[in-house]
Amino acid sequence: MALDDGIFPEWSQIELDDHGLIKRLKSRGWRATLLTLLDQSLITEHEIQHLFGFASGVSGAIFRRCVYEHRNRCFADGEEWLERRRVRPDERYQ
Repeated sequence: MALDDGIFPEWSQIELDDHGLIKRLKSRGWRATLLTLLDQSLITEHEIQHLFGFASGVSGAIFRRCVYEHRNRCFADGEEWLERRRVRPDERYQ
């Protein structure tokens, strides 16, 4: 994971094409970096909350939803993550 030099924004910035689709990532935000560290188990949810505080507001809802999905290993709408479906804990050692 590479980080940009200089200013490190809270939220990632993307560039859209003419159709409103994501063309490229202009800069990665530090909240996206926290989610990557959380996914790799290099930081805990408690440490994120303690060190960086509560992600409030409408834009913070996206971050909170991502943390919720990570914690529960399912999407916010209840659909199970594909990674969890492939290898269940009780099937690892059979």
